[in-house]
Amino acid sequence: MTRRLRRDTPYAVRRLGVDSDLLQSTRASTAEKRPRESPGEEVPASRPKIAERRTKKTVSEAAPPVAGILTSATEMTADDPEKYSETGDGSLFGGSSIEMIKRVHAAIKSINAIATSTSSKLNKADTSSIAACSQDILVVVAVLQIKLMESETRVAHTRSEINSILAEAPTVTVTYAAGCWYTGASLHVVRSALHRTQIPALTLLTKAYRTTSTAALPVLARVLPADLDVILAGRVD
Repeated sequence: MTRRLRRDTPYAVRRLGVDSDLLQSTRASTAEKRPRESPGEEVPASRPKIAERRTKKTVSEAAPPVAGILTSATEMTADDPEKYSETGDGSLFGGSSIEMIKRVHAAIKSINAIATSTSSKLNKADTSSIAACSQDILVVVAVLQIKLMESETRVAHTRSEINSILAEAPTVTVTYAAGCWYTGASLHVVRSALHRTQIPALTLLTKAYRTTSTAALPVLARVLPADLDVILAGRVD
């Protein structure tokens, strides 16, 4: 028996000789199961994909970091807090500059040990980069230490010059100008005999000597040498 089926009927259906009416009824029932959405009707949420249905790992379930990378300041000073501070409080910022440099060097060695440990997940390129950065840090710290020592030396030298000025300027004043009022010529002679760093102090002493009143003599006497007491006492305002 040969029946003429519709052109859109699948080839396998035509081979089996299935009636087209049966095929149409099957399509109609399938269409009833999937009704078309009408305007304004909410479409039910589609079923999520398999990948979306998998639960995401929380932070606590994730793999822990490499042991020792996140080391706190307390853990660094847990072995011997006294060696990190002169006051004994365990502070990382206490102690002398030499102790702080040693502390930086110890911290860098700890970082390199953690990066190259068997439990580390870093590759060789990462460990090489860490080693290079560690060397850069040591170089910067060394340069800062040198600059700090230079600054301390300059401060000590400046203090020495100030003490020398305070000790020598009154003596020079007595030598060149004792018992007389300062004139422009005598002040020039005194200036030429002093170092350039001593001139400001001499100028202040000169102004104080010229403008001192009787009430201010005790204050000036603590600055000038004792042999000026006679000169100041015999001065007439």
